[in-house]
Formats: sequence, structure tokens, C-alpha cells
Amino acid sequence: MQHIHSTNPDWSGDRGYTLIEVLVALFLVLIGVLSLVSIQPQAWRLAGKSDAVGRAGEILNSELDRNESFIMNACNVVALGTTNKTVYGTTNATHGAGDYGYSVRTTIANAGVEVYQVTVVVTNPSVPNGIQDSIVVTRQLYFKQGC
Repeated sequence: MQHIHSTNPDWSGDRGYTLIEVLVALFLVLIGVLSLVSIQPQAWRLAGKSDAVGRAGEILNSELDRNESFIMNACNVVALGTTNKTVYGTTNATHGAGDYGYSVRTTIANAGVEVYQVTVVVTNPSVPNGIQDSIVVTRQLYFKQGC
């Protein structure tokens, strides 16, 4: 049987990896794994806060839409002032363990003749500064019903 010899000098004495090379490789992999593990708690906290802000945004949008449709109907009597209520993050009739309670503050102010400004602020412990938005709503004849 004929042996083929390589002309590449790097292949001529190839005996495998040394123990030092293996230890260095394991050390580098260990550093990478530990750095990933160390940022995992921060990632979980960020995911939880993101969920809380997303739910707060949904509640905010729902509250603005509800007030807008109520005010646009000229048959409804609009109460000016501020109302506070607690809304839970799920749509279930009863809230369960771990369900976020959101404080919703809605302010309706007169902004002119048959024109109202609605401002909604939604907060909870995960969103302490809260998120807020406001809209200007006018009465609409096409929405008049139930008079």
C-alpha cells in the first residue's frame, strides 16, 4: 500500500490538541456562558416591564376610545372633572394571582362649546411614572342616538 505524503509542513506532525489548548478553550466557553447567565435576570425584568407597559397602553387606548364614543353622542350628559378607577390587566371578570392592577385617572375638561379634552393617565408599580395621552372630542350629529 502506498502512502501519500503531504507537502504542507503543518500537516506533517499533527498529533491533536494539547491539554493547554483544551483548557483555554473550555475557559473561554465558560466565560461566555457565565456572561449570558449573568444578564438573564435583567432580561426577565425587562420582559416583565415591557409586558406591563404594553398592557397599560391597551388600557389607555381603550379608555380614550370609550370616552370619545360617549362624548360624541349628543344625547349623553358629559360630567366634567377627574375620575379614578382600578383596571386589571386581564379581561377576566375576576383577577387572579399575579394580575397587575392599573390606576386609571381620567380627566374631562371643557375646551369650548361642545368641545371636550379627555386626558388619561395609567400607572402601576411596574410603570410608576405612568403613560398618558389626551384627545379633543366634539359632539357629532351622526352619533346622536338614544335621546
